Amino acid sequence: MSLITNGFLRTLYNEAQSGTYEHTSISFWGYLLSKVYFAEDRFYVDAQKPASPNDPLRRVDEQVKYFEHGTLKTRILCFHEGKKPGANTDDMRIVEGQAFEACATYCDSAGITHVYALTTIGIFARTWKYSHDTRKLTPHFGSAGLMNRAAYVDADSTHAAQLDQSFRHMKQFPPSEVAEPQQPGHYVYATGSG
Repeated sequence: MSLITNGFLRTLYNEAQSGTYEHTSISFWGYLLSKVYFAEDRFYVDAQKPASPNDPLRRVDEQVKYFEHGTLKTRILCFHEGKKPGANTDDMRIVEGQAFEACATYCDSAGITHVYALTTIGIFARTWKYSHDTRKLTPHFGSAGLMNRAAYVDADSTHAAQLDQSFRHMKQFPPSEVAEPQQPGHYVYATGSG
């Protein structure tokens, strides 16, 4: 299943594929995120913003944000860090490290259970979940581990269905606040799934 579903996406995809600069691929992914997967009113895509107030000088390429149900408080759903097409192994290490730092900083400052990340190298992408408990980035698909170029999926391939599923999963299971520590003798029992 290709994620390229219209002429606008095709144009941006082709520019990102042939471009030699990071900004062409960021434009492609930004359009895909804001116009296709997170086009509802409760979502918006922000660019070049800090991950948290604790690190205001460090900017993230893009953030998918949402208005929390019931409070209308804005939260970050997903960080996007990208590199230019043809990036080398060092660039992959950097982009995945940037995503990890953004997720860790945000979870610590916002007091939430998890947040998602999208790392891209040109037209290739990988999605992740950062868990506050484990302090790790876990891939949504592909073999485990960082810096695995083969796990990155082309947005115009049949494997892009994995990206589609990841974006849908993010919307279905947004971050939530970390539970408050319980008093001795008091217990909270969870119901349902998450």
